[in-house]
Amino acid sequence: AGRIIGIRLLVFIIGFAVIYLVSGNLILTSVVNTIITLLISILFVVSVIDEFTDKKTAGIEKKWKKLLRECLPLCLSMVLNIYIGNAPKYTIDAIVSDEVQTAFNIIFMPVFVVAMLSNFIYQPSLIKLGRYWDNGRIKEFVKMILKLAIVSISIDLVVTVFCALFGTQILGFIYGVDLSEYRTELIFFLLAGGAMAIVNLFIMVVTTVRYQNLLLFGYAACSAVFLIFGRAVYNDFNLIGLTVFFFLALAALALYFIILSVIAIKKRSKNGSA
Repeated sequence: AGRIIGIRLLVFIIGFAVIYLVSGNLILTSVVNTIITLLISILFVVSVIDEFTDKKTAGIEKKWKKLLRECLPLCLSMVLNIYIGNAPKYTIDAIVSDEVQTAFNIIFMPVFVVAMLSNFIYQPSLIKLGRYWDNGRIKEFVKMILKLAIVSISIDLVVTVFCALFGTQILGFIYGVDLSEYRTELIFFLLAGGAMAIVNLFIMVVTTVRYQNLLLFGYAACSAVFLIFGRAVYNDFNLIGLTVFFFLALAALALYFIILSVIAIKKRSKNGSA
């Protein structure tokens, strides 16, 4: 799966660059590259499907229907996850000048860098986390969650402190834009990146404890809050207000997922697990 994703993303990046350089049309590039990516995904899935196919087909229809039903909340949650991650951009897209949008996009980028770095840390631990839970090794399960959370928060704090001191200068130099007045916004966006990393960690945890159906409620509520109040927050408090609002929304979502995890762990512990 890792190799397939790696190849697909590499083809996507190279294909997007080449098609855009040739055509100069962003919409055409997006459409063509989406089709190419879809075809590659189908090709790779077909090429390995025999390795994951059960030769005993009895009852297979019930199984795939159950799998689809259990994974649908995760699918919808991931769609909303992408929306929430980009919600501030969507909020200000039509109401600010090009100059502000440019500065915003530059200082917004580190949010995903922090979340991505954290993903590299805890994604390899997913299988072990699942085995701890399935085998009732709750103490090890909790210890691993705490360790991964501490690592994610530590990464975010180190990056935040560094960027508080040098971030606007470095990003301004790279992009040729004066970002000196956006230092506070950058700090809150980086804190939001840490909150997003914790959200992504506890998506794994909530899914492992089989509470994935409840993920959707948190994502739906967070998305609704941004849709209803996002523009008003910007109009009243400008960009700094929007960055703080973004951080608080992600922190609240992380807290909701943590509460779900704690409830599931306590429930499992009462049932006599180690």
